[in-house]
Amino acid sequence: MGSTDDFICDFLRFWNAAGQSVGLNDLRVHDLRHSFASALVNAGGTLYDAQRLLGHSSSRMTERYAHLTLSRLTNAASDVSNHFNLGQLAIGNGGPA
Repeated sequence: MGSTDDFICDFLRFWNAAGQSVGLNDLRVHDLRHSFASALVNAGGTLYDAQRLLGHSSSRMTERYAHLTLSRLTNAASDVSNHFNLGQLAIGNGGPA
């Protein structure tokens, strides 16, 4: 049976070849953690969910991984607006419309 180093080298060789074949030359395995966290939070998961699933001991680390989309932020602002019956809130231009 091969060593762990051999496995890692074989995996990285495969990973790099697969990435290059689809034009993703700079994609790292670690990038998938960021993509996973962002997709989870943007789909409605909480930062706590992401923290637990990624195995982070600190919520600050999870915040670095999860990138919210503008539509997710707009929906969150709308939810608050609806809760307080404030009407439409604008995101991205400095305040309420």
